Amino acid sequence: MDIRTPASAGNGPRATQQTAHPGLAPVKSAEWIVFDAVGTLIEPSAPIHRTYAEIARRFGVRVDPADVRRRFQSALRAAFDFIPRTTDAKGSDETASAVPNPTADASTDRDSSAASPAGRPRTAIPRPVVP
Repeated sequence: MDIRTPASAGNGPRATQQTAHPGLAPVKSAEWIVFDAVGTLIEPSAPIHRTYAEIARRFGVRVDPADVRRRFQSALRAAFDFIPRTTDAKGSDETASAVPNPTADASTDRDSSAASPAGRPRTAIPRPVVP
């Protein structure tokens, strides 16, 4: 974590910098921030869990690539459980809502008799298999 307080906040002529990981230099600025579903814009040369473990190692954090993989699998499962999904009669997949309706009754929100936003009946979709 990098905490910076600008000089305009009254803390003197320089920004205050604290780093959560001793020995790491704080990032001065970022030229790019990319949010990508793997394979859309960026194609990693190695499996993503190995890539993350290697980057962590470069910054002095030791992590087992297998542990990173398990955590990715868990996060992906949780994300798919969070987003209600529906299928139409042809079996094509559609996302009902990226953000659950807090006023909806949980017992009917995923009920197979409820209609999807497109007016088609909802059908359960099996959880995706994460490699």
